[in-house]
Amino acid sequence: YAAWYRSNGTVDAYKRHAKVLAEATGENILSLHLARKLATRITELNSVNVDICPNSCIAYTGEFEHLTSCPHI
Repeated sequence: YAAWYRSNGTVDAYKRHAKVLAEATGENILSLHLARKLATRITELNSVNVDICPNSCIAYTGEFEHLTSCPHI
């Protein structure tokens, strides 16, 4: 938890957690890439990436899919 908290739950957090777990257990910990692949295979869920406004006003999908800039900025 401390590693996640210090890195705000980012990719860096996963790397910190993996390092802590590897040192504590002596086990090989999957890279984030391999962990994501495994999770996708097990759950059969795939991620969908959608561009968003830098201020998180809108996501460029659905009715906003055609826009090239945020109407709120």
